Amino acid sequence: MWLRRGDLFVAVVGHQADGRRYIPQAIAQGVAAIIAEAKDEATDGEIREMHGVPVIYLSQLNERLSALAGRFYHEPSDNLRLVGVTGTNGKTTTTQLLAQWSQLLGETSAVMGTVW
Repeated sequence: MWLRRGDLFVAVVGHQADGRRYIPQAIAQGVAAIIAEAKDEATDGEIREMHGVPVIYLSQLNERLSALAGRFYHEPSDNLRLVGVTGTNGKTTTTQLLAQWSQLLGETSAVMGTVW
């Protein structure tokens, strides 16, 4: 695992692996805290300590992870401006021009589409 001392480890239950199995390894690598999938609703919000590391158990962690990240990073999407370009012809040219003009005005911009 690629963890550094002081990191937050998030133990999600996936389709092929249960991230909670890696909690001891994360603790050994010096994480500051762990958020882990709760076993059931009764343990939702429970905080335990394992070898001096706080472990916060949350139910439905997969669904809550996006909101947690938003809070941690001070809701970056609140300051995000999106522009959608649709049509038959000229989408790539239009999006590239908009991105370049935005950058000339000192804004950070990005283009996402089917042509890279």
